[in-house]
Amino acid sequence: MKKNNNIFIIIMALAALFSFYFVKKRIEIEKAYKNFDIVADYNEFKTLGYLYGDSDEFLQKIVDAGANVISLSESTINSLEEDPEINIKTKIDNGFLYVSGDKDIIEFVKEGLKSLKDNRSVEYTKDGSLKIETLPKDLVKFRDKGIDIFGYPAGSRGEPHSYIEYIGLGFYKPYLENIPANAKILLRPMVNNFYQDQKFVIDRYFKAYDELYKNKSVEERVNYLTFAGGEAFMETEDGIVGKFVDELNKRNLGVAVIESSTQRGSLKLLGQEPIVNREDVRKLRMFTTWDYIQSEFDYGIPGHQNGEEISNVYFRAISERNIASIMLKPFVKDDRAITDVAAYENVIKMTVDRMEKIGFSHGTAVPMNEWSPRSFMKLPAAFGVSAAAVIFLGILFNISFVFKIILFILGIIPAILFFGLGKMTGFGASLYNLGAIIILPTLATCYVLKNYNHYRNRKNIDTNKISDVQIFIKGMIILLVSVIITMVGALYEVSFLASTRDMLELIIFRGVKISQIMPILLSLVVFLYYIGVSRDKVEERLDIHEVGKFLNMNVKFWHAMMGVVALGVLALLLLRGGNTNVKVPGAELRFRNFLENTLPVRPRTKAIFLGYPAVVLLIYLAYKKRGRFLEIFLTILIAIGQADIVNTFSHIRTPILVSFQRIAIEYIVCIPVAILFVLIYKFALKGYDRFAN
Repeated sequence: MKKNNNIFIIIMALAALFSFYFVKKRIEIEKAYKNFDIVADYNEFKTLGYLYGDSDEFLQKIVDAGANVISLSESTINSLEEDPEINIKTKIDNGFLYVSGDKDIIEFVKEGLKSLKDNRSVEYTKDGSLKIETLPKDLVKFRDKGIDIFGYPAGSRGEPHSYIEYIGLGFYKPYLENIPANAKILLRPMVNNFYQDQKFVIDRYFKAYDELYKNKSVEERVNYLTFAGGEAFMETEDGIVGKFVDELNKRNLGVAVIESSTQRGSLKLLGQEPIVNREDVRKLRMFTTWDYIQSEFDYGIPGHQNGEEISNVYFRAISERNIASIMLKPFVKDDRAITDVAAYENVIKMTVDRMEKIGFSHGTAVPMNEWSPRSFMKLPAAFGVSAAAVIFLGILFNISFVFKIILFILGIIPAILFFGLGKMTGFGASLYNLGAIIILPTLATCYVLKNYNHYRNRKNIDTNKISDVQIFIKGMIILLVSVIITMVGALYEVSFLASTRDMLELIIFRGVKISQIMPILLSLVVFLYYIGVSRDKVEERLDIHEVGKFLNMNVKFWHAMMGVVALGVLALLLLRGGNTNVKVPGAELRFRNFLENTLPVRPRTKAIFLGYPAVVLLIYLAYKKRGRFLEIFLTILIAIGQADIVNTFSHIRTPILVSFQRIAIEYIVCIPVAILFVLIYKFALKGYDRFAN
């Protein structure tokens, strides 16, 4: 770095120091967010209990096994029909929905239908059934497709139903009384804004909540709710959402958002986003056992045949993704639901034991404390990003100090608009954050290649007097400095993505893939600047003729093979860098779990097997003045490793101390891998020399 970069380096350093305010605040918030509960759905496990032989006994055993919360959704006519212990039947005839059954059920249904907006007829018949007027908009059909003898579609037919059968009626009291006494109860409201009066549903819900917990202490209550169905309360002219939030805050209740099946963001419910994005609403994250996880009770590999992998999934959800509540679902083996309570007890016990070892408490989930820092506090980080951009451009184009100052001013003007004046703050945070996590890893790559040039071209180095151990230590020091440079970008990232909504992934940073690809592409530019193509002497410059030479160079077979390997690595990076529900291969899963169970935090394989060892090997090659053909390949791997650092911090939902631990552990674990890299190269070099001679 040239001397006239010092002022920009100081700006970057001061901005990084200021970013520790955000680090400290996140540590405080995450420390208070270490309670979790395990929730079992009443209807699901009651139904499973019929297979067990006694639904009440089964439900009690599930609670005793560690599912300390039972969730109960509002009943519907349809859900009551599906309960074999309840006498209720429906039919549609001549524009009316008839509901017949036991008297208490009919009264419950009639009371629940008071939530309907429409002024429709609801009355008793002579035989005590309920006669409900239906409207054309209520029609629901489940169609069976008909085919002719040749297998071609011939039409469809379906029994008519009314949508009234699927709206929430409230909480059926016998269900509440049937829940084990040692379980807490999570009441889940259900609303259909098209059919129901939202104010009525809100009042009914909180009346039920108050009645349930009227003689209970705060510790005995469930401190949150989560919506059943596909909707939440939607804003109206009379401010219905504000009323709902007021009722929540009177009882110190939060709202749980359910993580999506891709483990990124949350399930989208109609009307929920405006509620949970309010600063006066307390929030937490809930994980549900998706169907592809339910079937992983027996993973088909040794040591993972009794729910171990489901427990691992729960452990990662709580410890690494800010999940505070686990929704238990029936486990499946050989396409059949498991009714052995010991299977659930084993999974819950493994999960709870592991969580308690790292400081979490199994009990009552608590919403995360609200935090939304003022936008002007992001200005220092934006100044730091602008300074880093100026340094990078100065490296490539050798621009004057005055021009650097002009570029810096141009860089901070939008920052003042975004964060000083509070205009388009979200867009500004994403833009400058993207700059931070692209530019800083690229500067780290510049630092490594500059050192490579320095040691490769020093004439006064006698390699016979320098041991491999000394070279290795030098490589590890250069790796450490490069990691610190990239960590400056990670600290800026923590500043830009700083709020409870970011930590609960209600806001998702969309630039993760770009931040992985761009440092790799820019590493090629950096390579051309520091090393170039067929360059005889060290000249740190960009030469347009070398770019043409690079594009027109003769490609040998081994060049093509290495290119294929590089593309394969890049493809693997992108495909496996996201969150999917694709089943992980058994060997990879066992290795992951070995690292997870052996180390405080599981390191990322891209860092320990690719990016970090590549730095050490490149410095080793510089001292030995061999292996020029590996330069570009190792440069790409170095860029992947540096990008992986900021990508670790892009997962804002991961507790920040876990991210710091992960980087430190990656650095330590890469040491034996880097030694192996060097030994493999030395062995291959000896073989090559023998063959050449």
